[in-house]
Amino acid sequence: MARDIDRGNRIRHARRQAGLSQLQLAEQCEVDLKTARNWESGTYRPEVDNQPKLAKALKLPLIELLALLDGLQKEPSIELPKLSDFSDVANSPFDLLRQRAQPPTSTPAFAGSQAIPPVHHGLPAGSTAPELSTAATVLERAERIRCSMDAALGMHPSDPTSDTHWAQLAHDYARVYQTVPSPQLLADVFLSFSGLQPLIAQRPSHPNRTSLCRSAAELATVSGILLAALGHPRRARAWFHTAKLAADEASDARLAGLAAVRSATVSLYYGAPTVALEQARRARTILGRTTSASAVRALLVEARALAKLQRDTDAARRLIDDAEVSFGKLTAEEQSNMALGFTERQFYFTAGTAYTHLGLYEQANDMQTRALQMYRPTEYLDRALIRLDQATCLVLNGHADAGCHLAATTLEGATQHHRASLITHYGHEFYDSLTPAVRHSRAALQLRALLLTEG
Repeated sequence: MARDIDRGNRIRHARRQAGLSQLQLAEQCEVDLKTARNWESGTYRPEVDNQPKLAKALKLPLIELLALLDGLQKEPSIELPKLSDFSDVANSPFDLLRQRAQPPTSTPAFAGSQAIPPVHHGLPAGSTAPELSTAATVLERAERIRCSMDAALGMHPSDPTSDTHWAQLAHDYARVYQTVPSPQLLADVFLSFSGLQPLIAQRPSHPNRTSLCRSAAELATVSGILLAALGHPRRARAWFHTAKLAADEASDARLAGLAAVRSATVSLYYGAPTVALEQARRARTILGRTTSASAVRALLVEARALAKLQRDTDAARRLIDDAEVSFGKLTAEEQSNMALGFTERQFYFTAGTAYTHLGLYEQANDMQTRALQMYRPTEYLDRALIRLDQATCLVLNGHADAGCHLAATTLEGATQHHRASLITHYGHEFYDSLTPAVRHSRAALQLRALLLTEG
């Protein structure tokens, strides 16, 4: 086993900060001196059972200890842009968002039509999204600025029927969906979708119609992912349905399967594992035997659903093994796209969740640790869900107070745009899974009070 000298040095520094000798640390953690020395040499990572005691000895909240072990800093908050930020025509809205959140450098183009889309940006009829109103105003003004600049330069806006233009949009959004605040990015996606929709409606025999439908499927999928993250599962599933319709028209089984498995993931997250199991199996049927990112995701959704339902745990483990083999066959492009593909850190995260519900805590801890080491500090959503999964592991492994504390500190650390989102729902699900005896503990009562304030 390779040593992690940096982790060992961080533990040693924290011990000294706490004013402890190695022997005192070992005694307070109820381990032998050799184990404590192995922690500080980086030979071994402290086991899940020892982490609550280690956090107490080092006078650290458990979540800070986990961050210390993973070599991560506290997540920086991401400031939403103000309307005044878009007064300079040299900067597009996406340029400014990238400067704030530091995602990849490519810039998606906007719809390119001189007619400004309505402020609802493609929202379904009858729905409202007050949280998007500021972003919508910003984007409307920014689009007018861009069109004015085109006119000033004596140029026509970019051809909105360009295959390259629309095909690139969804992939650009997908690359930054965990780093740019979801409400802001969702407004961008809706704006693009509202530009694409009339092209498909008005050009039933257009030679680019297949590629336009493919782009519509990808944009609708990204919309569904963002809506699910913001705590709107019903609307998310509606957008995945739209994505599948577009994929079917484009005769693209890969995208149809992606929409189906993403819908299954939402069902799994929002308390419907039986539905998720059926949807995941349906997605696998759509995808066939071809290896793809969506096929790997479907295998893991099915495994997680079986684990949560406590059905055929042997089958769940086989599905995880099959997913690992298939993941190794994915292309580099599929492994680099978090929304439309499936990254290595997402694989570890989802496999870890399955192992948690299978009661295989050592394997779960290994997967969780690997995932957290790979996620960037700004990718808060998945990292928070992993922390809550670790909290579940702690509770199921007999450390209820530590688990409740970790869940509470994870929720408290959520930035404003993550409030009332999937993270909070996951927190409620964690609390609901506690036994009546645990719910009466002080740590559980504090968690309940926090959840009540979050809504």
